[in-house]
This record gives sequence, structure tokens and C-alpha cells, in this order.
Amino acid sequence: MSDRIIDERTAEVLRSKFKKELKDPVSLILFVGRRNKEYCDAAIKLLRELSDLSSLLTLEIREDDGEARTPVVLVDPDRYSIRYIGYPGGYEAWAFVETICLASRQDPGISPDALKKLNLRSKLRLVTFVTPECPHCPHQVLLMNKLAVAFPKIVEAECVESYENPDLAEKHGVTAVPHTLVIAREGMLLGTIVGAQPEDIVLGKIASMLSS
Repeated sequence: MSDRIIDERTAEVLRSKFKKELKDPVSLILFVGRRNKEYCDAAIKLLRELSDLSSLLTLEIREDDGEARTPVVLVDPDRYSIRYIGYPGGYEAWAFVETICLASRQDPGISPDALKKLNLRSKLRLVTFVTPECPHCPHQVLLMNKLAVAFPKIVEAECVESYENPDLAEKHGVTAVPHTLVIAREGMLLGTIVGAQPEDIVLGKIASMLSS
């Protein structure tokens, strides 16, 4: 019996997807440590299996490199500020794969008109709390990651796995997921977006927070 996370059938689908959709190389950096060791081990296995599916994917594993929380995954950090705090498995694996493809194409998949309405000029941090069994969370996370691709080094997108980081979830009063914090450059909380909502509604809410 195979102990692989990605079965061979899924691997073939992903191999074909990466061959079709990846354009530029994408680097993945995984921080692991003693904290959440079970999830660190799972993240190592998942990311190794993913990176083996395309020559355009590179994986670097760093241990105890000053990261207070582990596992943590950075997606193409030389270009974007996209961070997963926790194991990107369960339903989140889909959005994680899609994020890799967006980063490779350097295309957020959001219309220029929609992006223009945000009128982003200063740094914005978008922190989305999720759980592995939430089927709606990946859509919210992917949208935040799209904004990070659309506004490189201006928008920071973070996906936080609540079960692995209960202290953070409690600190920010997370009782339902997805739960997104919209934080300004100075660290000021502009507002929250709770629950799955259509893309245009979410972008409209962020635009309203920025203009108020």
C-alpha cells in the first residue's frame, strides 16, 4: 500500500495541468520545526511530491530559521508575498495548486477594471483563517492570493490554518471560516470579511474599507 499523499491518478492530472499552465519557474520555501511536527512532516511529503511533478517547481526546506510557527510555506517569495501558515492540505490543496499556477503565469485572473476599483497604493495585508474540512475556504484564500499576484509586494496574503494555530484564531475572534482580516500598512485592522461570498462582493467590501 502506497504512503504517498498524491495518488498516481491525481499525480497524472497535476502533471498534465502543470505542463499546460506553468510558464515561469516557481520557488516554494517550506519552514519546518518542532512545532506541529506531524503537519511539518506531512507538508514536506506533499511539497516534495508536488515539486516532482514539474521541472518548473523548486522546493527548499529550511529548519528552525527564526520562524515562530511551523509549518510555513512561501510561494515564489522573490516576486510575491503569499504565505501559508499551516499544512496546505485538505480542501486547501486545490487553492494551493491554483496559486502556484497563477504565480507562474504572473496573471491574477481578475479583470483590470475590477482591480482598478481597489485603487491600491499602499501596503495591505490580507489574513484568511481556514480549516481543512471547509469547502468554501479555498475560494476565499485563492482570491486573496490573486490580489497578491496582481499587486506584487503591495498586497500580502496569508492563509492561516486555525486548528494548527488556535491561539491566533482565538486572538482574532475567529468563530467561523473563512474569516479574513483586512489590515492596513500601519497594522490597523480596517475590517473583516466572514463567510464565502462572490468575488465582486469581496472586492467591493475591500474597496469600501480602503476608502473609509
